[in-house]
Amino acid sequence: MAGSIAAEHQNLWRISRFLFIRGVGICYLIAYISLFVQIDGLYSCNGLLPAERHIKIHSSLASFATRPSIFPVIAPVLDLLPSSVDQGAFLMSVVCLMGVLLSLCVALNVTSNSAVLFVLYAGYLSMLSVGQTFMHFQWDILLIETGAIAILYGDCPLGLLKKLIISPGGTDYGRTDTSLREPVHHRVVRWLVRWLLFRLMFASGITKLYSGCPTWWSLTALQWHFQSQCLPMPTSWFAHKLPGFFLKMGVAGTFYIQICVSILLFSPWRVARHVAVFFQVALMVLIAATGSYNFFNLLACVMCLNCLDDKAILSCVVPKELLSLWGCPITSPPSPSPSTPATTSPHKPPSSKRGKKAAAMNGDSRTATTRADEAHENDDNETWPIKPFWRRPEVLEVGTYVLVALAVMGGFLVLFPLDHVAQGRLRFNIDDLRRFVVLVVPTLTLTQLWVMIVGGAVGLIWLTVHQREELAQRRISRWASVGTVSWALFVCTAAIALFLNSMMPFYQGLEMEVPSVHGTQRRGRDLSKPALYFLHPPELLTTGLHRRTAPFQLTASYGLFRRMTGVGGRPELTIEGYDPERRQWLEYEFAYKPGREDTRPAIAQPHQPRLDWQMWFASLGRYQENGWLVHLVYKLLHNDPHASRLLKSNPFLPKEHPANTHQQHMLPLVMGLWKQLVGLLGGPKASEGKVGVIEHTERLPAALRILKWNYEFTDRWRTHEWWNRTNPAIYLHEVRKEDLEELREGQGWPQLTKPTIADGINVNTDPSELTPCPINIFENFPVVELLLTVLVLVVSRRFTNVLSSGGGRQQTRRGKEAAR
Repeated sequence: MAGSIAAEHQNLWRISRFLFIRGVGICYLIAYISLFVQIDGLYSCNGLLPAERHIKIHSSLASFATRPSIFPVIAPVLDLLPSSVDQGAFLMSVVCLMGVLLSLCVALNVTSNSAVLFVLYAGYLSMLSVGQTFMHFQWDILLIETGAIAILYGDCPLGLLKKLIISPGGTDYGRTDTSLREPVHHRVVRWLVRWLLFRLMFASGITKLYSGCPTWWSLTALQWHFQSQCLPMPTSWFAHKLPGFFLKMGVAGTFYIQICVSILLFSPWRVARHVAVFFQVALMVLIAATGSYNFFNLLACVMCLNCLDDKAILSCVVPKELLSLWGCPITSPPSPSPSTPATTSPHKPPSSKRGKKAAAMNGDSRTATTRADEAHENDDNETWPIKPFWRRPEVLEVGTYVLVALAVMGGFLVLFPLDHVAQGRLRFNIDDLRRFVVLVVPTLTLTQLWVMIVGGAVGLIWLTVHQREELAQRRISRWASVGTVSWALFVCTAAIALFLNSMMPFYQGLEMEVPSVHGTQRRGRDLSKPALYFLHPPELLTTGLHRRTAPFQLTASYGLFRRMTGVGGRPELTIEGYDPERRQWLEYEFAYKPGREDTRPAIAQPHQPRLDWQMWFASLGRYQENGWLVHLVYKLLHNDPHASRLLKSNPFLPKEHPANTHQQHMLPLVMGLWKQLVGLLGGPKASEGKVGVIEHTERLPAALRILKWNYEFTDRWRTHEWWNRTNPAIYLHEVRKEDLEELREGQGWPQLTKPTIADGINVNTDPSELTPCPINIFENFPVVELLLTVLVLVVSRRFTNVLSSGGGRQQTRRGKEAAR
């Protein structure tokens, strides 16, 4: 039965589009929640990089063209708030909560409207604009670009005005979901998603070799990658201990999948395209299983799903029951009408005149054909005649997939012979690679571009003719017809513009010049360039378009793991505070990055702890280049709870202190938010914060320092130790609070209290010396707990509906059998 259902959905893309939009919504949901829980420690007035000044710059409509953001829209709300509210943290929290709500609606199939997807894109772009150092990651830009494409993949924005704009026949304005035929603009956007996936994979493979890193060229990168990546996982320790030959095969396989197999994503043959998707997903799963990369691997897999048609998804990826629970419209092609003469199926026993005569003599008005049809419907497994096993369609299809997969793996053995891999060398050099790139990239680019242009133009012509026929037969209204054609024209134009916009960063990432039509006017013939160069669009549509739309982050160049760091050992920073009572240095523990030798590597994904990530980047440079790190030291010298919440534990605070509790619970969070709201409304005042820091005078470090270590995985797992750290060096020398006052004035940090220190022991400070600080009312908002509650309620309700509908269908079937 499942095979027949899948066969009906061949060359259909409704489920593929459904899963892509839901997947983008899930990635948005993860990103917004992960950022929301870190706003207080990173961007509030008590954060490491207060964002209020940047938000004020982006809140002006005059700067929207150069600094686009959503803050000018919600900035008037600040006039309704008292001055005691942290405006920067409030605006960022509102944007994140709005993003959580809307992305949850998209993920749960409440809406697929392009207006909602545009708000999600604009909100995350706004956070990226004011996020400064902690938002400079490639997956943040990749999410924005994918979100921009999802806007074009969604429903018409005017569908939100359903009550005002609806056709007499009941067809929504601008919607095309009721038809099984894939709309022309959906087809063009689907090609654009494949182009983005190809750019991501191909550029990631090429830039590794273009960097000239000896570990990539000698196939030894994975011997250092698992322990030197930003946030290792427990599985990274075991992957690091694999034999050297398997690790070299892993590097060669990565090159082959990202560079060669990714070309098959453009194949018109669905089997080759599906095999390419399988290898890409397998690579993403292996990366996610051995390292914490937040939502990046999930987002790449979502783009891969867009290359599968509905038949492949129903057969191998997602079961029909789960899609029904999710609310996916699984619609089969329409059955022939009763007026249509029935044809004899090759799988049903043929009727005969003798059977009809016998039925009439027995008083049965049904013909033999009718009874055979009913018997066939009641028994799906009965076929006539029975075909041999090797001639069944599903067996032939599986065999085709196996043969193509074996051919792809055979190509790997040809390009990367086992003896070359064992010796750590490649069959090609950098010059061969550049000639390959110069030949392949322009050909694929131009082919995909003109397929989108020609296919979109032909589809728009057909759509216009079809809409005129529908209008002549009065099946739709004139406004609905105009709206459908206009929305399709806009989406096709925008998709082609995004493709042209992506050409410049893609070519620059591959160290190529963007060609133009003027290149064919040179004397002679350059054999290194394909003959299709004359089909390139003019420079104004590529370079000029990218420069004008650069602030909107619509596209970027990608190149993950360009150079392998940590060769010979992982550089790692540790922050230590001096305890005068114990007369020893105590280490601050981070939640996710490596620390103590006996601490198991943490699992962070899908969450992205941005401070832990930046600590890894800071270890590759100097503290003078990372002002936020010195600010963190300054705040830890005062036991600031806002900074301590970004860590796993602060050794100078009691274990039961709220700032030392990494896991938050719902009841204290709700009570804390309630107290803050009561204080703002004129009730009993909550405890006021202080500018930049809130001191806890039980125990303060006398001084802080930062050491730089060389970390390596242990050779054997003895006494549950995971790391060996050696060669400690001074990264930031020993500093006290008074040593950072001059630096504070130069950096513009808020004025901190200066308690008297006698023999290294802090004494209480006069409260009159403290300055009130704006309050972040969303500091303890239980967004994760509320989200889980909503998910449980929605899933339970849908599951109940599915069960009830299934029971109704069974009762209907039993009634028909009883009547029969």
